[in-house]
Amino acid sequence: MQEDATVVWDAERGRQVCKVSDTTSDSLTCACWYKDNERFVCGGMRGQFLLCNLDGAVLERWEGVRVQSVAIHSDGKTVLASDTHRRIRGYQLETAHDYSILQEDHGIMAFSLDTSGRFALLNVTTQGVHMWDLKDRTLVRKFRGATQGHCTIHSCFGGLNQDFVASGSEDHKVYIWHRSREEPVAVLAGHQHTVNCVTWNPVQPSMLVSVSDDHTIRIWGPANTNRQNREADAASTSGGQSDGDDDDPDSPRASNGQFPHSLISSLDISSH
Repeated sequence: MQEDATVVWDAERGRQVCKVSDTTSDSLTCACWYKDNERFVCGGMRGQFLLCNLDGAVLERWEGVRVQSVAIHSDGKTVLASDTHRRIRGYQLETAHDYSILQEDHGIMAFSLDTSGRFALLNVTTQGVHMWDLKDRTLVRKFRGATQGHCTIHSCFGGLNQDFVASGSEDHKVYIWHRSREEPVAVLAGHQHTVNCVTWNPVQPSMLVSVSDDHTIRIWGPANTNRQNREADAASTSGGQSDGDDDDPDSPRASNGQFPHSLISSLDISSH
């Protein structure tokens, strides 16, 4: 997003598709796609909440909603939005219908849904990561460990059968929990500043990516697999001999053997 507009890009062709700028005072900070990939919703902290198409036209608008995060429900028509009133509400923009879903005691900086649309992960100011059942409208679990102040940090469901939860943290680490437990099963260290966002690989459920204020993107995967790959590379370059040593003890890795992950790759984007 630009300061006063939302820009849609064709990533494969590297070209701009459209640009949405409703007013000169726009401050659009979040967006999500409808299931048809032809329409999207964007919102911001100055009361903008817009339904747009790929021509850049505003189809519908909801006035006076200061939006911090948005997502499309699995029903394909309901937009969920967290706002400055510490709540998540459901909006059906085409019928101008809205309703309350949940209320937190502190600000909701960001949220995400699982594939069923029933469960949501909320990054809550000074509280950490909370999991809600949206159907029963109940708080299911408060995950412990991650540091959440006033930074916008994105958490997500993932892993095999989406049984795991991952989140960035202001203590420069990535936290992983089983969704049925409050304590983390792994803590990944290696970033030098706040980790803003994590996401799981949808094809390889044991792989995840983290992004940080240290200007790096890091890819994490199972420690044993990484070691085997490095040993195979070493053997191929040394004529078939491998010393069989363990991973570099100074390399970034998980602190918990229950879910051993280590760094696969790191990309510095500070110059891009």
